Amino acid sequence: MGYHRARGAQFENNVKLHSFHLRMGYHRARGAQFENNVKLHSFHLRMGYHRARGAQFENNMKLHSFHLRMGYHRARGAQFENNMKLHSFHLRMGYHRARGAQFENNMKLHSFHLRMGYHRARGAQFENNMKLHSFHLRMGYHRARGAQFENNMKLHSFHLRMGYHRARGAQFENNMKLHSFHLRMGYHRARGAQFENNMKLHSFHLRMGYHRARGAQFENNMKLHSFHLRMGYHRARGAQFENNMKLHSFHLRMGYHRARGAQFENNMKLHSFHLRMGYHRARGAQFENNMKLHSFHLRMGYHRARGAQFENNMKLHSFHLRMGYHRARGAQFENNMKLHSFHLRMGYHRARGAQFPDFSQGEGYEKLEIRPVFPRKWKLPALVIDINISQSLLYETHSPPPSSPKLSEGKYAESESGSSDSVQNGRSALHL
Repeated sequence: MGYHRARGAQFENNVKLHSFHLRMGYHRARGAQFENNVKLHSFHLRMGYHRARGAQFENNMKLHSFHLRMGYHRARGAQFENNMKLHSFHLRMGYHRARGAQFENNMKLHSFHLRMGYHRARGAQFENNMKLHSFHLRMGYHRARGAQFENNMKLHSFHLRMGYHRARGAQFENNMKLHSFHLRMGYHRARGAQFENNMKLHSFHLRMGYHRARGAQFENNMKLHSFHLRMGYHRARGAQFENNMKLHSFHLRMGYHRARGAQFENNMKLHSFHLRMGYHRARGAQFENNMKLHSFHLRMGYHRARGAQFENNMKLHSFHLRMGYHRARGAQFENNMKLHSFHLRMGYHRARGAQFPDFSQGEGYEKLEIRPVFPRKWKLPALVIDINISQSLLYETHSPPPSSPKLSEGKYAESESGSSDSVQNGRSALHL
């Protein structure tokens, strides 16, 4: 929280994360460019957001319900099925880190222990291609040392945790890597977020308050070279990554207990991404086409974005995922479904470049057009009020300004002559 933005992060092939906005209170990356194939339109990853309802997950390695909330309740009945499912994501803050985590076939995450106190998602189905090798998403987990990332969709070191240092020179390589998991605790979740093409996670903003990696390089097809996602966690020693980037047991929670008997099955399925400490599980999340994340429920207590639509190329132009972070200046919105400014932080500062009058200097008060909202039957005209602290805003609410028309006179009172309530309501609205 409050980390410095990585400088010179390079975004290259297929959905690079220009600027990982992963810190709670960090400054937003400027000029973050979102490019090809399944950008994260709007990752609602704020801490304190409400879970999006009806999130639909479709084809190919879908994240049924990314339970990434800090302190959320674990989903019951989480089923682990085909393709490398995460039987039990032991992601709680306070867990003990497993040493010697072995990575094996097809970039499997044996047990994504990514959430501090989150509830497990039910029925989350993980399928084809675009596995999360090792999402180190826990705040305060220990980082595994010497973790090796190999074939297809390796997460070298995602430094996404609040307070961790970002890995420098992180390389992103082949085919649907997790470019940037924006999993911030405290962001607002977008409702109805639709994930479409090839289920790429452009930017997983997963750390609350971690330091952004400098010079992180993004290469072929959205690879996460090093997911450093734990806030202050210790790196796992001797963690071995083997065939096809499997995470046998990612014990990524600071002080969490390791899941017993976690069953890993076919093709890197994350049955239930339990990635949030204290977040609520999304109900009925459906997984459908091409590894889509319908609604990433990654924020502790964030408000869900309503009607957020995910379309082509899934780009997250500017993930405003930090609670209290400064919005990136000059964020550019480009191709297809860009999020110009995701204001997902609970209490973050609005990005500069948004033009606000300097009210402290007496600017901006001159002419603000205020159009009171009345039922149409009142037929009251819009008012242009001179916003001046020393004048019109200081009138008593029970009496109108000298220059304003009286509701008891003229057409204002006659618009609803038979209803005294309408007149009274109109008076209150005008004075407000």
